[in-house]
Amino acid sequence: MAFATMILGAFVMTSCSNEENTETQANNNFSKREGILDLSEDSDFIELYNLFLDYEHKNRDVEQINYFLEQGEELSNEEIELFANSMGYESREEASEYAQRFVDLSVSLNDRYAISDMGQEELGDIFIAGFENFETYSNNCERRRRNCFAKASAAATTGHIACYALDLTVVLGLLCHGAVTVAWVAANDDCQLDYEDCIEDQTNN
Repeated sequence: MAFATMILGAFVMTSCSNEENTETQANNNFSKREGILDLSEDSDFIELYNLFLDYEHKNRDVEQINYFLEQGEELSNEEIELFANSMGYESREEASEYAQRFVDLSVSLNDRYAISDMGQEELGDIFIAGFENFETYSNNCERRRRNCFAKASAAATTGHIACYALDLTVVLGLLCHGAVTVAWVAANDDCQLDYEDCIEDQTNN
């Protein structure tokens, strides 16, 4: 579990802050600047993007996920099933397949572009530039939320790559991906809160 804790810590350090979002809003064209790697036509990147969108709508119980993470690898078979359910999956098998797809896509991208060697700021810019091609927005608040979601997804991608070494041990692999999931959900929650604050500020001004 020390490994999962490290991932959560790293994720917290790289999640979106209001200051970062303000900087993003001020530099509206930064995702178009020269030198940004364009992954928008890479089929694996497109599938990964759709996978993140799909998972965003799953019903998750973060409190229960955290409970099982605290139990570590001592989980019984029944608890593993409940753990998978708390992450929004029908079964342990579906959770494993979903995690494996995340890993396969992330590792494939890493093999081609060495994304795990990039800094989080650089990788976040790349994901923002890629997501820019798949989404539309009607105001700066929506744009900021999309950028924040892209950065959270970039951090989660490197987290899933880090879990790859544990996937041979199914329980540890699921726990590791669960830790990444909790951090990703928390980061997206912050994105939503910042979006709501932005909308309120625009309404009051």
